[in-house]
Amino acid sequence: MSFIKFPMKTRNAQRLVLELTGDWLKWAMSQGTAGSWDIVDCGVFQLVPDKKAAREKLEELVKKYKIQPQEVFSCVPRYQVTARNLELPSTQPSEIKKIIDLQAVKQTPYAVDEIVFDYYLLKAHREGYSSVLLVVAHREVINTHLRTLEEMGLNPAHITLATQCSVHRLSAQLEGWNPEQIVAVLDVDVKHTDFFVFRGTNLLFTQNLSPNAERLAEDGPKWQEKLLEEISRSLQIYRSEEIAREPERLVLAGAVGGVRPVIDRLAATTGLAVIESESADLVRRFLKPPADPAWAKKLSFSAIAGLAFLPRAPFINLVPQEVIIKASILEKGRRLFMTGILSLSLFLVAISFFAQNYYRKQAYLKWLEDKLSVTQKSSEEVTSARRAIQEVIGLHESNLRLLEALVRLHEMVPKGIYFTEINLTKDNRFQIQGRAESMTSVFDFVNSLKSLSLFQGIETKRLTKRIADNKEVVDFEIESILSGKKESSPPEPAQPIR
Repeated sequence: MSFIKFPMKTRNAQRLVLELTGDWLKWAMSQGTAGSWDIVDCGVFQLVPDKKAAREKLEELVKKYKIQPQEVFSCVPRYQVTARNLELPSTQPSEIKKIIDLQAVKQTPYAVDEIVFDYYLLKAHREGYSSVLLVVAHREVINTHLRTLEEMGLNPAHITLATQCSVHRLSAQLEGWNPEQIVAVLDVDVKHTDFFVFRGTNLLFTQNLSPNAERLAEDGPKWQEKLLEEISRSLQIYRSEEIAREPERLVLAGAVGGVRPVIDRLAATTGLAVIESESADLVRRFLKPPADPAWAKKLSFSAIAGLAFLPRAPFINLVPQEVIIKASILEKGRRLFMTGILSLSLFLVAISFFAQNYYRKQAYLKWLEDKLSVTQKSSEEVTSARRAIQEVIGLHESNLRLLEALVRLHEMVPKGIYFTEINLTKDNRFQIQGRAESMTSVFDFVNSLKSLSLFQGIETKRLTKRIADNKEVVDFEIESILSGKKESSPPEPAQPIR
């Protein structure tokens, strides 16, 4: 799993949280002190037909609170992702990650380069099995989410699942409850409805239902019947997967006005006691003037509130890995540039101060005679400083070249190839030692390396067969020279970059 650490400061920890649901943008500004968070500003916008009001408000928030990219959190609704509970035959994090990398592709009809996924561990069993919740999103869904926020001047460092945030909010409302109790929730929003089951703060099971606040308002009887059918079917799926015990309560959250007429039938269908979440105070805080009070009957604020009050970064992060890497490289480059500018400025200030004091002590004629030498000296010092900066930039480019080599290796390594050692010498010799399942795998890997201009003079130094665990394996050693050329277009990855 990929995590972005959220810095928890004593006084001024803060975050801007957002939720995109269809044409609606919900937002909240929260601040935390000593682990306690509170919402200081919040609201909701309808982005159609114009995003201008939302963009102006968010720009105002960024300027007012000096919000940094790592302080922007966003969440996507359940209907835009695929969520699966998996039982994996391992309790080792490294092995679980490898299994998840394979399972993520099997859970959707898309290719590996078309999806973004993340997961978190629900429970590790003594028998050597682990329960994992896997969340998979189509890459275009996440890219559209990022583009929409980018149009409003925001680049979130974290995109998580809205349902997980709702779990945190609702678990906090159930005061006095045993954290081990199982709770089912029906969370109704304007364009979608979530049915999910949780224990403590862990999301155990989730399903997207077709009835929503908009449909229930338009044709209540029809969609109420549909809602009862889909909840009953979702409970059957939950029970068949044997994820956890039977839920003890069914909590109604969000825009539940269209559900109230069938509460008795809902209790009879599910066999659970039905209670309604107390969210009136939260809704009133969100719908400050000039917001339309009618929005309270359409929207659910469980997810946005849960994300605002969350004491740590969410377990799920669906920001593509390449976006995170690009942001990191740009930030390092910016810091290097600013450091160079600052150093050069300090140097010029020092030279100016020295020259000013020196000139005052000399007669005008002496000053004219010495000006050439002072200028020449300054020029040499500036040249020396430029040379030093070029050396620093050269080292930085060398590091980037090494990083690019590692990324290319990771993208193209075929199945059956395992690296045991990678070395880079001072003369740019790049050595790879590893193990393969067959000679063919090694030859294919070498040919793939030769197709890249980044690796020059590729030689196979060692290629030996041996028997390990009753299987024939091939030990190999490959050596090449790391070129300074950049790849024009990266090859298609053989497995996802996490």
